[in-house]
Amino acid sequence: EEEVTYENKKDGVTLAGTLTMPKTGGPHPTVLLIPGSGPNDRDETIWGHRVFLVLADHLTRQGIAVLRADDRGVGESTGDFSAATIADLARDACAGVEYLKTRPEIDARKIGLVGHSLGANVAPLAATQSPDVAFIVLMAGASNTLAEGIHNQCQMIYRSAGGLGRPAVVVAALLTAISPAMVFYSRYYIQEVLLVCFTFGAIISGYRYTQSKNIKWAIFAGISLGLMHATKETSVIAFGSMLLALLLTLVMQRRRQGGSILMAVKAINPWHGIAAVAAAGMVSVLFYSSFFTNAGG
Repeated sequence: EEEVTYENKKDGVTLAGTLTMPKTGGPHPTVLLIPGSGPNDRDETIWGHRVFLVLADHLTRQGIAVLRADDRGVGESTGDFSAATIADLARDACAGVEYLKTRPEIDARKIGLVGHSLGANVAPLAATQSPDVAFIVLMAGASNTLAEGIHNQCQMIYRSAGGLGRPAVVVAALLTAISPAMVFYSRYYIQEVLLVCFTFGAIISGYRYTQSKNIKWAIFAGISLGLMHATKETSVIAFGSMLLALLLTLVMQRRRQGGSILMAVKAINPWHGIAAVAAAGMVSVLFYSSFFTNAGG
């Protein structure tokens, strides 16, 4: 194995990767591995399994040289992955082909692309941009539209009802249908389904506090509110709805029982209120700042 770097000059991005060579004499046929969606390292590590490392080892043993690289903005590669498009990734792949052509051990007439998942969409695009791509191999690529993909996923979830139970499958399918963007186009932590869960946590914790006046429920409510706020823009709607519902509830309750809304607010232990606000602020700041880092993707 050899650690290498090469440049996508058009975008000003330097890609860092690993080139593996067969032990037999060259020049060798070669493949450039293109990973799937998300910020991937050169090994396309998924749940601890180094997919491209295993593939590169196998191909090299078969006499094929392999180049695999960290995505832009990942590992030792420069650039910003969060802003990268498929066209950007295709140019990165073409830069890898150009680099391989400079190596005397590589047969420039036999350079191919192997794309996995999203990489199976990137590879054909790169092949149209580089006349030096001799062949492409597509693994587990998408063959339908986004709408068709979500429809098929919901059907597969439903068919698995024998193992999960019908209610769980219906709920899972409903949540997927509510927010397909959460799966395919999520920005930093704007997640509607999570917002619903955090809102539920805030309501339950708040109710528990009103019944027990235990500070732990005030803190749990604060944490839930902080997590809601961390989902960003969509939390404004949830906060407004909860506040309106709370005011209406207090008004109706006080009409039946007497007293005023101000009396209900005064019944809250001020230290418990401070603890809830502090918990909400701390959690929100931590998640908004990505734990005081500047996330690249």
